[in-house]
Amino acid sequence: MPTPSRIKALSVFLLVTACLTAGVLGAALERRVLLYTKNQVGKGLYVHDNIAASVAAIKKLGAENSFVVDVSDDPAVFTDQNLKRYKALVFDNTNNEILDTEEQKAALQRYLKAGGGFVGLHSASGSMRQWPWFWSVLGGKFVRHPKLQPFTIKVKDRQHLSTAHLPESFEWTDEFYFVDNMPEGLHVLLAGDLTKLNDPAKEKYPG
Repeated sequence: MPTPSRIKALSVFLLVTACLTAGVLGAALERRVLLYTKNQVGKGLYVHDNIAASVAAIKKLGAENSFVVDVSDDPAVFTDQNLKRYKALVFDNTNNEILDTEEQKAALQRYLKAGGGFVGLHSASGSMRQWPWFWSVLGGKFVRHPKLQPFTIKVKDRQHLSTAHLPESFEWTDEFYFVDNMPEGLHVLLAGDLTKLNDPAKEKYPG
């Protein structure tokens, strides 16, 4: 018959095992995203001043929708082991060269090809301007934008989960981004209406 000391030891062992098991299961069930804010800094290179506000907004979304938001501007986070922790990567106003090494780029490619999620906000389309693969992920490469102004957005696909709640068109105020190098077969959900856009150079833009 087990002695009281052995029963106590077994109870402690089972408690620790239960805690570790709960921790592993909790980590597996936890929804976590990486919010990446790296910008190349230098003469003539633009860094948006709304990054802090956008980080706060996405953290608020995380708190309200039960997902954890990790924030970093360090390209060293792009390793296979680290990226496995995340359901999605959010490139928040990243701009110009934002990865330092070929291995970091390869880790990003492996993550996305394995099914990891990706969101690019605003100037993310101006990131990695010498890397065609990245343009294909973003849906194009940033060219320019006219002045901030209201314009009409047309909903091209109203069956998609992310657009089903929208009307056929709506007004929006923003910087209208022009991109080139758009990949073939791109599934466009929303499209800006150029007809009323105040942009003297819009007729020069192809497509």
